[in-house]
Amino acid sequence: MPSCPDCEKTDPIIERIEDEYGDAIIVDWVDVSTRDGWEHWKQYNFTEVPAVVVNHEYKIPKGEISYEKLKQVIDMYLYGEGGEKVSEGLDEGFLLLTFSLGLFAGFSPCLMAILTFILAYGASSHDINVKDKFLKVFSFSLGLIFTYILMGILFLFLSFSFNISPLQKILAWMVGAIMILIGLSLIFPLNLNVTKPFVRRFAEKYSYHMFGLFSLGVLFSLVKLPCATPFLIIVLADIVFHGSLAGILSLFLFNLGLIIPLLSISLVGVNSVKIAEKIRRSYGRYIKIISGIILIIVALYYISFGGIL
Repeated sequence: MPSCPDCEKTDPIIERIEDEYGDAIIVDWVDVSTRDGWEHWKQYNFTEVPAVVVNHEYKIPKGEISYEKLKQVIDMYLYGEGGEKVSEGLDEGFLLLTFSLGLFAGFSPCLMAILTFILAYGASSHDINVKDKFLKVFSFSLGLIFTYILMGILFLFLSFSFNISPLQKILAWMVGAIMILIGLSLIFPLNLNVTKPFVRRFAEKYSYHMFGLFSLGVLFSLVKLPCATPFLIIVLADIVFHGSLAGILSLFLFNLGLIIPLLSISLVGVNSVKIAEKIRRSYGRYIKIISGIILIIVALYYISFGGIL
């Protein structure tokens, strides 16, 4: 990428390798700021520039580019020397991170509040067993997952359809600014609750059947996004900037982590409502503050590195 300081440091290493091996190898320089270069770069699921791929399959990320490493890998292909190939697999670290973020977000006070309502509403008029509670929460959770996966597919389609590389820094600033604003709102809440009455009326009217709960999950995911799942922005931003199908998998793992606390509490039994309420009242404020701090830190990274992490 032009004006990339890290590229200026690694370019001499590549040039040295190119001179030493001569006709034995072919070096293809890819400028990711061009549309073709961006598409070429995305297929390897890299997250930073510069990066190197040897023989179309051995991937060397920025932090591992060195003369010794390149020579070792090239010799392995040329002369059959031993070495473990790096597959075109997914970034296990990021997948684990997204699952962990979802798990943490699942304990957010907004989700605990709506969970308390779902589990308790109608309980006075008829007995609700554990199976019924689980099905109610599961239907609501499906609405959340459906909406967020649909968002991810939409963002992925936009990433494939448009070359965002010329606008990447501007988009990174925009995403970073949104993250910072949401982070600050979590740390210093305004307590406006403008959507609370609407969501409550909808829940009271439609929470008696599964499709109504599914619809409630869709509605909640949209109007309570900043409070309920702030980390979703991190996952969606990764899909936009890196534009790979692996992003959808990371989004699915995020959603899986998100609903695990909800489904687990629904299985507790008679104390499920008390547990959800205790989490909301005792730890909700701390979860909001931690979420806000993490969002602001990630936002600063996005702004600093132009959407490349």
